[in-house]
Amino acid sequence: MMLTGLYLTYISSFQMLRVAALIFVGIFGAIHLNQTLTARHWMAMFTISCGIVVIMSVDVHRVEYDRSSLPKWDGNAVLTGNLLVVFAQIFHAAKFIYDEKYLKGTDIPTMLATGWQGIFGLLFTLLLGFCLNFLPSPVPLNNNTREVFDDLGDVIPQIRSNPTLWAPVIIFIISSACYNFASLTIVKYSSSANRLLADGLRIFLIWWMAFLLEWEMFNLITIMGFIILQMGTIAYRNAIFIEWYRSLLARLMRNRYADLTVETGNEGGEAGVSTNRPADAI
Repeated sequence: MMLTGLYLTYISSFQMLRVAALIFVGIFGAIHLNQTLTARHWMAMFTISCGIVVIMSVDVHRVEYDRSSLPKWDGNAVLTGNLLVVFAQIFHAAKFIYDEKYLKGTDIPTMLATGWQGIFGLLFTLLLGFCLNFLPSPVPLNNNTREVFDDLGDVIPQIRSNPTLWAPVIIFIISSACYNFASLTIVKYSSSANRLLADGLRIFLIWWMAFLLEWEMFNLITIMGFIILQMGTIAYRNAIFIEWYRSLLARLMRNRYADLTVETGNEGGEAGVSTNRPADAI
């Protein structure tokens, strides 16, 4: 579902919308891991939802002038791709919570878990690809001679005619293995939410590559949506904003009670403490 959405929308929007998994991770974590969702978590989820709405609305409009990376210049197709990416995060979040519950409940090595995920993923992909090979598809998902969702018979001829296609395939396999291993390590020793927080760092690299290769145009409103998403993600993990709030509150309290230690001289010149105000309880 995510790769289908990627085919219909922008690469930067695809990566940013994956942050929506944090909302479902919080909900599933409260249900299956007995995690407590405070007001801070709900506020962060609301902030992330606002960022998602901003990005989706901008994508529908910018398709009119930014057509360099889309196969179909249709706002409805872009909106469909974005919705597919967001909807796929429900299953992604369920997988994250299952990984966390299983890895922390058993003593399975991370490398072994990564290997089994790769094996089952390969088998399931082959089964799904065989089924989609006979599934008729509407526009814009039928860009092949047989007008089906995924033409497996066309894979080998394309690779033979263009051997450079092996490079992205090999890079995808290696990067997926490294990504899954690093993600499972974070989940095993931390949490699924921290896994998504670290995963958000990839957005900077993807944006840099997209602009460098001129696949997308710079859009200020999209940058604003990205900032809103990052604010929600950071607030959810109590990474920066809560610490800033606590530091500011502590400074204000220190300034308020600083005069308690100030000694004033009495009429005899001896040091004393002013008693012309009611006692403060610290």
